[in-house]
Amino acid sequence: MSETPSLSPRPAPPRFPVLRPRRIVRGDRCINCGTCIEACLYGCHERDAADPRKMAEPKEACCRNCFACVLGCPRGALGMHPSETYRAQGRGPFSPDVVRTTLEEAAEGKIPVSGAGYGGPFDGDGFDGIWTDMSEIVRPTRDGIHGREQISTVVGLGRKLGDLCGARFDEEGNLRSEIPSSREISIPVLFDLLPFHQVPAVLASLALAASRLTTYATVRAEDDLSGLSEWVNHLIVRLRPQDVGARQSVVEWASIVALEPGPDRIAAIERARATNPHVLTIVRVPVSPEAPGEVLSLARAGAGTIHLFADPWGRGQGGAGLLDCLRACHGLLVEKGQRDLVSLVASGGIALAEHVPKTIISGADAVAVEVPLLVALECALCETCEPDASCPRGLPSIDPRWGATRVINLMLSWRDQLLEVLGAMGLRDVRRLRGESGRAIFADQARRDFFARLGEGRAPAPVGPPIRVESEPPSTQARSSCPRRFPTNLGAFHVKVDRGLCTDCGICAASCRLGVHRRLEGKALLEEPLHDRCVGPACTDDDWCCVRVCPWRALSIEGNGVGEVLGDRRWTPDLLMDGWHRARTGAPAGRGPVRGGSGGGFDVIQLVRPPNGERRAGSVDLSIPLNRRSEGPRISIPLPIYGGGMSYGSISLAVMLGRAMAARELGTFISTGEGGYPEALLPFADHVITQIATGLFGVREETIQRARMVELKYAQGAKPGLGGHLLGEKNTSEVAAMRQAVPGTSLFSPFPFHSVYSVEDHKKHLDWVRAIHPDVLVSVKVSTPGDIDMVAVGSYYAGANVVHLDGSYGGTGAAPDIAKKNIAQPIEYAIAQTHDFLVKEGIRDEVTLMASGGIRSPEDVLSAIALGADGVVIGTAELVAIDCVRCGNCERGRGCPIGIATTDPVLSLQLTSELVRDRIVNLYRSWAATLSERLSELGLESVGALRGRRDLLERAEDAS
Repeated sequence: MSETPSLSPRPAPPRFPVLRPRRIVRGDRCINCGTCIEACLYGCHERDAADPRKMAEPKEACCRNCFACVLGCPRGALGMHPSETYRAQGRGPFSPDVVRTTLEEAAEGKIPVSGAGYGGPFDGDGFDGIWTDMSEIVRPTRDGIHGREQISTVVGLGRKLGDLCGARFDEEGNLRSEIPSSREISIPVLFDLLPFHQVPAVLASLALAASRLTTYATVRAEDDLSGLSEWVNHLIVRLRPQDVGARQSVVEWASIVALEPGPDRIAAIERARATNPHVLTIVRVPVSPEAPGEVLSLARAGAGTIHLFADPWGRGQGGAGLLDCLRACHGLLVEKGQRDLVSLVASGGIALAEHVPKTIISGADAVAVEVPLLVALECALCETCEPDASCPRGLPSIDPRWGATRVINLMLSWRDQLLEVLGAMGLRDVRRLRGESGRAIFADQARRDFFARLGEGRAPAPVGPPIRVESEPPSTQARSSCPRRFPTNLGAFHVKVDRGLCTDCGICAASCRLGVHRRLEGKALLEEPLHDRCVGPACTDDDWCCVRVCPWRALSIEGNGVGEVLGDRRWTPDLLMDGWHRARTGAPAGRGPVRGGSGGGFDVIQLVRPPNGERRAGSVDLSIPLNRRSEGPRISIPLPIYGGGMSYGSISLAVMLGRAMAARELGTFISTGEGGYPEALLPFADHVITQIATGLFGVREETIQRARMVELKYAQGAKPGLGGHLLGEKNTSEVAAMRQAVPGTSLFSPFPFHSVYSVEDHKKHLDWVRAIHPDVLVSVKVSTPGDIDMVAVGSYYAGANVVHLDGSYGGTGAAPDIAKKNIAQPIEYAIAQTHDFLVKEGIRDEVTLMASGGIRSPEDVLSAIALGADGVVIGTAELVAIDCVRCGNCERGRGCPIGIATTDPVLSLQLTSELVRDRIVNLYRSWAATLSERLSELGLESVGALRGRRDLLERAEDAS
């Protein structure tokens, strides 16, 4: 068997700037102070070379959406806007984001990595409707990334021998029967015929790349192939069936011939074999409702490799979709006993690395791609490729060596992302993935099952009465209003001041009850309005509104467009601004419940509103026990929330210390994450969970012995099937000393624990912890595979006190983008599945079930508990409380530009532990007030009474 060539990515810089989705616009209030130069870590701002006293216009294709310059501008002179040029690029499934990702992969050959978690839609159609599964504890796993365990990506093409029965042998026992031609490729990707730019320079780039990668590039028999003679063994020649005889000279040297749809294809195969006995033939079949029957007929007639194709944009004939058609073809071949005799190749709309495993899991042996290759070569997909038109990107004149390097880089990035998926699933060979639909979670079926559970009403009741705990109720008294960190703060509305009319009389400042307008003591002029305090045009109904009282008609209120550039589908601008407001004031923003716009999960369910509107009198008990077993210490927390793991290295020490201070004040916990236990946390040890992760960074006996609870992290929702990531630039000398590593090196924790491959190993792991600290509670943190219920039961019998489910849409300091979106199921589905199974096993009241990975608001907390969780673990929302804008740059360079996810000694000075403490305390106390209010409305005396009450949940769109 041939293996993947020993290739490494090589830099192939782009010829054109890679566009970014945002751009900065400098307004007329700029005083050229240069604060933006210091705030921006990416070089977007600089002084005008012709006149250094002035600022130049911000650079295009530079902005990283961090808002550091916008927030830090003392005059509010900078604004962020969508880039229309960025929005215009791409076509069909090749969206602007896909184009940008492909260009970055082609330039460096690296796996796309970002922070902050996934921000897109909950699910979708086609490729977006599949999550690949992963293994942990109860199934074997593979640590394939970075070459730590061998995983093969080799696949074979061609017809296979069914068996040796009926085979002919000579007198000496040698096989005389014909052996079908076959080819092996090192990665399951072929280069299909390009829809445009089939020009010599591009063909040479693809042929050279194919030869280096040990795969094949497709050409037409009528193309000018004179410049490709060096790589003829890595070409697929496409022909019409009726042209095989006329193109005999081409067939004689061809390694692979692909036959277009047409009559007499089997006869054409025989003619090709007669001309070249070693040629491999591929028969192309269009995606259509009739394709399964056609594929079966071809397989029975002796075809060896069948290429099921949609058009380059993913459109099949008769409205058929590639994946549905592929699954139908694969299933029919299996049913008729033909599947193992033939190879299936699929193409059409395959745009990203994640599409490769999803196509294979749907039944293909390999995929063929075309448009991604052009994008890697910087094709703009502008649809102006006429024979006599000049290409605006100059593709006909590219250097084939540069082009080949970019294509190789792209494929190496895709290969490594495929390895991550295979490793998470515990597969050591990509051929084991073919048709393994049982190792996939299909969104449409998962959604139906989820709403069926909701439709059943109340979840199965647990065995025995719930445990009552004695705990001080959480205070809902906010700390004093926390200071603003920045001169400018983001809000939904903008108070426009016509400076030509305004006389700075100050009537607006005296009248506005929200503090939008102000005049600082000693100044004659009014300051720029605090736009984030404005509640919008609705204010104009009040007599004290600035717009109404201004005698000069100099004021107006308008939307500021922040919704176009702030946040994402999961963390919408409203969610972010609600979190900021709660953290600064200790009170909700007053807009009522807010939810995300992902289109699934928590965003489409909500608690019912009681029809009579009556409220239960008296206080509501928000406490939960962390130990439901009969043995061990009795530990409870006064609200159903504690802080998730954030390691020193991922966040600054000031943030880590502030979180611990907040946990002590609230009576709850935070987790150290996997970066070790800084000495600064010792005064807060009773409220700090020691995390033991696969890298064992900073884990010592004393760090286990000082904790009341230890968290064994077997997997993380934002990167299921992978260990932790800390990139080199954040591994400072202080971080390296804590982790006993070399400064400046990237640190990748293995996956899994290499001593845990079964529930028995799992129990030994917990026993090891308790041998060091007999009185400790043990939490087991796991991701959410399709068999999460079995994982949870295994953890219970291994001795866990807390089973912590971490869903796939949670936050992280750094994770491969393919892992954040595509592996394992969302937390909403996992909670309901796990709760029901624990109830059926009769053990639900003996384990505390905590949920994380997508909990953003008190409404999400209530929904999670109603689905079956006891409480939640919070990460990203705490960072939003200290002004995180979810720009996703946590892992890049020096880290977070506004001082949160950074270990840079200068950047981290932007935050103090006291401010972090106050913001988080305010956030949780405001959440506690909302939880109590909603539970009172439902007539419930405790948060525990809500657990599993799915009869109190309804679809959001069904709400009145």
